[in-house]
Order: sequence, then structure tokens, then C-alpha cells
Amino acid sequence: MASKSRSQAKTEVETPLNEHLQGAQVQTPTEVVSTKSEHHTRVENKMSEASIIEFSEDLSNAEAPAPLPEQDYPFEIRAAEKKQSNKGNDYLALTLFIAPESYPVDFTDGDPDGSSLSYNRVQLEDNQRNRYRLRKFLEAVGAPLSSKIDLNGLVGLTGTVTVKHEEYEGETRAVAAKISAS
Repeated sequence: MASKSRSQAKTEVETPLNEHLQGAQVQTPTEVVSTKSEHHTRVENKMSEASIIEFSEDLSNAEAPAPLPEQDYPFEIRAAEKKQSNKGNDYLALTLFIAPESYPVDFTDGDPDGSSLSYNRVQLEDNQRNRYRLRKFLEAVGAPLSSKIDLNGLVGLTGTVTVKHEEYEGETRAVAAKISAS
């Protein structure tokens, strides 16, 4: 039996495969289409239309909206969960919702549906300092105090958040700096 070079064997395999695939049917998300050019063009046009998103303005002119002005705002807790930092420290991750009615009258860049801010400053390590800070936070939002905390019970509670501005990646952002009682 004569041995064949790799390129000879490859050519023998590719030729029947190419002949087999010519004119084959290809399954796409929209329909079954022949690989012949007139059908292929029709599917490309349908897929191109679905993949184009048009905006009211050119994105090269888009600018960051003004951040929520620095001041105190009433908030409602929309989410509360225990997370762990990169250093391995447990903390309470809160999502605070500020209703649009609370925006200053001259603040026109705010989301008409309200703004959400993250508050990740409550550490959960069981030590005297963190237990005291957690107590002050729970008192501020009107949560019950005990040796156990139901994070689901925090959702819907309210308080006041002090918003400050911080620079992040070259942009000024509103951050939840402090929480206090309403």
C-alpha cells in the first residue's frame, strides 16, 4: 500500500466534501436558505436590517448627562444582598431608588423614571465597629434590630441619602455618601 502525503490526503477529502456542500441547505435563525448567491443575499439583507440600531443623534456627539446634584434625597431600598469584596470582606450591597419628584427643579438631565444609586459601605464582618455601624444604618431605615438580619426585609424601607460627586474614569458621578433617617 503506497503512503500518501498529507497534502494529497487532504485534497482527496476536501474535493468530495466541497462537491457535497455545493448547493447544500444551511439552517439560519430566520429560515432555511440555499447557499446559492440569490438566496444568500436575501438572508443577508434580512439579518442586516435586524442588526442595525438607529439612534436619534450621532453617537460621536454623545455627552455624559449631568450627575444628580449634591444634596440630601429621600430614598427607598430596592435591593439588598450580601456580597464579598476582592479582599474577601463581606458587605451589604444596597440599591437605593430616588424618585424623580425629589430632583431639584432645575435638574433636567435626570432619568424621568427615577435614579438608582449603589450603597456598599455597610461592612458585615462580625466585630464591634461593624455591628455599631450596622445598628446605625438599621435605625436610619427603620429596620428591626436583633442578632439576625433578613435582607429581604430591608427592601421597601426608606431613609435619606446624602449624594456627593466623585471622579471615576474621568467622569463626575453621583455617589451615595451617607445614609440617615428620613
